[in-house]
Amino acid sequence: MKRFLLFGVVGLSCAAFLGLGASIAQQGGDQRVAEVHHLMEGISKPHCSALGKLLKAGPKSERDWQHAELHAALLNELGFILMQGGRCPDATWAKAAAQLRAGSAAVYEAVQDQDVDAARAAFKQVTRACATCHKAHRK
Repeated sequence: MKRFLLFGVVGLSCAAFLGLGASIAQQGGDQRVAEVHHLMEGISKPHCSALGKLLKAGPKSERDWQHAELHAALLNELGFILMQGGRCPDATWAKAAAQLRAGSAAVYEAVQDQDVDAARAAFKQVTRACATCHKAHRK
C-alpha cells in the first residue's frame, strides 16, 4: 500500500511538473527575466571581485583553490548568458563576451593546475573584457 501511495505521489508530481513546462512553452518559450544589471550585480561583480582578491593574495588552501575555480566557472558561464535572450546589442558586446569566456576558461584551467601566475595573467584578459564592454555600454 505504501509503495502504491509513493508511486502515485511521484507520478502526480511528475505530471504537474511536465504540465507546468508545457504551459510555459505555450506562453512563448523563453522566460528569462534577468536584466543585464541583475547579471552584473549578481554574478559579475561578486565573482570577479572575489576571484581578484584570491589571486592577488594567492590561494592559501585547497578551499581557496576550489573557490577560485568556482568564481572562474561562473564568470565563464556569464560569458554565455550575456549572449542569450536578446542581450547582445552589437559586435563590441559579442567580442567582449567571447573574451570573457576565453579568459575565464584560462583562469579555470590555471586554477585547476594551481598555477597562480598563469591564473593572474588570464584574469587580466577577463578584466579587459569587462572594461571593453563597459566603455561602450555602461550608462
